[in-house]
Amino acid sequence: MHPQAFVFFKKLKKNNNREWFHQNKALYDKTKEEFTTLISSVIKYLGKNDVQIASLQPQKTIFRIYRDVRFSKDKTPYKTHISAYLNREGKNINTPGYYIHLEPDNCFISAGLYYPDTAQLKMVRQEIDYNLKDFAKILSSRKLKQTFTDGLSFDDSLSRPPKGYSYDNPAIEYLKLKSIIITRDLDAHLFLEKDAPKIIAGYLNAATPLIRFLQEALSEPET
Repeated sequence: MHPQAFVFFKKLKKNNNREWFHQNKALYDKTKEEFTTLISSVIKYLGKNDVQIASLQPQKTIFRIYRDVRFSKDKTPYKTHISAYLNREGKNINTPGYYIHLEPDNCFISAGLYYPDTAQLKMVRQEIDYNLKDFAKILSSRKLKQTFTDGLSFDDSLSRPPKGYSYDNPAIEYLKLKSIIITRDLDAHLFLEKDAPKIIAGYLNAATPLIRFLQEALSEPET
């Protein structure tokens, strides 16, 4: 991508209003076009390992820049980043997938399942409880630990065990999680490199076993 992408978002952060945005929309359109090209290449490389996303259309993975301000005290109209979510059902359906986030001073990738609904979370917890050994093996794999060095995020957990589980359950710390997410911070300069898509896809490949575990947890039982 071109360095101007970061310049655009830095300026947008200082001028987050419709007048400035429309005056500079050509630069945003160019930024989105380049980001779309990057995501297309990430899908190509990542799809070799996770065939379920190989046929994704990049345009359908990228989030709109317009903020939903209906229920927010912050009424600024635009996001100061661009991002994409790669999952087999599409970005508007919350299922396990890969997230790519480009923002000045805050570039990162993540993978997993972000704030699933009550029914989904119940299914994921049940799968972790039943198959703790497999889940722990995925999290402790050398490739995942080397790529996502912070491991699973415990930033948002219940203070008490969820209904139906006890404190002495060996999986209790996992069962209290509200999201199943791993994250890796990225240097912004990576996005400027020619091999950025291949490098990013390589990082995300490490998370594919976790994605498959979560997809299995949410799959309907065969009848």
